[in-house]
This record gives sequence, structure tokens and C-alpha cells, in this order.
Amino acid sequence: VIRCASECCAAGCPLLSCGCGFMDACGLKTVRDVLPYAPDFVSLHLRVFCAVIHAWWHARQMKRAVIYILLLLPFAVFMSCGRDGRVRDVLRTADSLLETRPDSALELLRRDSAAFAAAGRAVRMGSVLTRTEAEDKLYVTHRSDSAILPAVEYFSRRGPEVQSVRAWYLLGRVYYDMMLYGRALSAFDNALAVKTDSDSVVCRYKARAATWAGAVYEEKSLHSDALRYNKTAYGYALHSDVHTTQVYTLRDIGRSYSNLKNNDTAIPYYLRAAEKAKELGAMSLYNIVMDELAGIYIEEDKFDDARRALSTSFQSKSARNMAAHYFIWAMYFEGVGRLDSAIAYNKYGMSFADEYINRDVSLDMAKLYCKQEKYKEALRYYEKYSVYSDSINANRVLEYDDLLSHVEKMVNIE
Repeated sequence: VIRCASECCAAGCPLLSCGCGFMDACGLKTVRDVLPYAPDFVSLHLRVFCAVIHAWWHARQMKRAVIYILLLLPFAVFMSCGRDGRVRDVLRTADSLLETRPDSALELLRRDSAAFAAAGRAVRMGSVLTRTEAEDKLYVTHRSDSAILPAVEYFSRRGPEVQSVRAWYLLGRVYYDMMLYGRALSAFDNALAVKTDSDSVVCRYKARAATWAGAVYEEKSLHSDALRYNKTAYGYALHSDVHTTQVYTLRDIGRSYSNLKNNDTAIPYYLRAAEKAKELGAMSLYNIVMDELAGIYIEEDKFDDARRALSTSFQSKSARNMAAHYFIWAMYFEGVGRLDSAIAYNKYGMSFADEYINRDVSLDMAKLYCKQEKYKEALRYYEKYSVYSDSINANRVLEYDDLLSHVEKMVNIE
């Protein structure tokens, strides 16, 4: 009122320019309509009086608006909470399916995509994590970080810790698929750096983050660094709520020792991993471990042991596991001198493998045909090897640039 009155005295009555509707409500056009012939000193007091009335009018209108807002607010909050509550239930159901039925989890998210888009930010960001993890488990190659980055930023600032660890881990998986290995390592390290270790779900994601960090180092033939991360992963796996994580980490430790040319140490880790898989009834995982163990037996010329390891019923249906299974059989047949069978199994495996694996297998196939003196076929596979190599080398430039930037960053930190 005082501010409005002082403005009235300084610049004249504001009633005409305010637009609040007071003058129209009173049927007036100017202050002079109230007192047409008032002298100046009366007009000054009248302007102060009008300012008081003006302020009262605004307060009256504001009070009515506030009442409307207070009446509508509980209804709006109720509607919002009810909507978010339903999609939260869907999200919880999808999360519960991730370990056993990721395809069903992804279908739930797609079915209610419109509801998730209209939900609150926490629910939307949570659905991004669940969708990314479901796709990851279904071997969908990640092509972009545009969806996951806002979720990482949100949960790394607001928590909870389990979502923060999960977000950093999934960001690392996205960058791994994009072959940006430096960024992937940074994301995995950020997942491991989240303080809490007491929660079993946190330990699950930390074990997986360490495992994939080890995979980056294995990819670059830095096997000692890979072994360090794989042992870290096993430490977290012991406290994870998903017990099959122990199988993977034991297998990965064995793999690192094998790559370090220490098969005598590697074999016991594979056997422990296979025993744990059988104990858990995870027969598909048991097959995967035994296939790799068979490969080590073949390297050591222990073909009887290799044959026994390969003789279990193979149950995995994923393309990469099918490819590995056929390639191990090809190695076995080559080792025992059955070259036609080795060539046939390599061809089966190449139909499931990616270009990185097929490049190496193409070279093996050319050598097998040379042993059979089938030089025309050998030349064809040498040409395939060249084509795969050119494609891979084009990607290597991007990979190494990103990895070097990570290494430089780590050197600066140290």
C-alpha cells in the first residue's frame, strides 16, 4: 500500500494503467469522476486514498486466486502421484525381470512408453536405465549415449547409490559397444568409486563394472591390468545378490591367466567356475565355461580332456556363444588331424560371429586350405581376411584416440 501510494503521489493515480479491473468494476474512468471539482490538495489526498483502494482490490483478487490454487493443488498432486505410482509399479516389475526375462522387461517398457514419457523425471530416468540394461542383456549393440547421459547426470547427483553405480556401469557398456574404450574405462571406474559397498545390488553392478573394465584391457592385450580388475570383480561378486556373477568372474580370472601363458593356474579357476555353475543349475553357463576350458586343453595338447569338456549338451542360444562353441570344435578337429571337420565347423561359427572374430578365422581357414593344397579356396579366405582387416583398422583409429585420451587423463591424475 505504501509503495503504491508513493507511486500515486509521484506520478499520478495508476488505476487507469493497471489493468486490474478496479475502475471498470466501479464504473469510473478517472479519479476526477470520484470528485470532479476537487482542488489540488484534495486531489493529492484522493490519489493516496485511491492507492489504498487499489491495493485492497489487488489483495482481494489475489486471495481469490490463492483459494483456487489451494483447492486445485491437492487434486493435481493426487493425479500426478496416481499416474507416477502406476508407472513406478510397471518399472519395478520390469526391473524384477531383467536377470531372467530381459525381453519381457523391454516389452513392458515399450507398451507403456507414453506413460513413462509423461511421468516425473525420476521415473523417466529410471526407465532409461532399465531399457538400456534390458537391451544390453539382449545383445543389442548400443550406438549412442544421448539417452543414458541425462540419467547418469541425474542419479550421480541425486542418488540413490545403487542407481548411481548402475548408471555409470551402463554408460560404460554403451561406450564399450561404441568402441570408445577410454570413456568406457572412465565410466566403469566411476561406478567402482561410488562409496557404498554394503548393498548386494551395488556389489552386483560393481562386479560387472570391474569385469567389463577387465574386458577393455584384455581387448588391448594388457592382461596384467585385466587380471587386476577381474580379481576386483570376484571380490564384489562374493557379496552380489546374483550368484552367477561368481561364475563369470572366476572364468574371467582363468582367462586372464591363460592370456598370460599360465594355463596351469588358469585351469583350476575354470574348474571352480564350472562347478559353481552346475551347483546353481546354470547349465547354459556351465557349457560356456567348459567350452573355454576345452580350448585351453587343446592348447596343452590334452585332446581327451578337451573332448570330455565339449561332450556336455550345449544349451546356449546366443549368437556369440554358438560361434565360440563351433570354433572350439574346429580347433579340436584341427588338433586331431580332421581338417574337413575343422573347416566345416569354422564355417558354422562364422555365420554367428562378428567381423573381429571372422577376420582371425578367415586366416585360419586359409591356412587349413593350404594344408589341403586347395589354394584357390585359400586365396578366397586371404581376401576375406584383407577385407575384414581394412574395416577393423578404420575403427581402430577412433578406438585408440579415445583410449589414449583416457590414459593421458590417468597419468595427469597420478
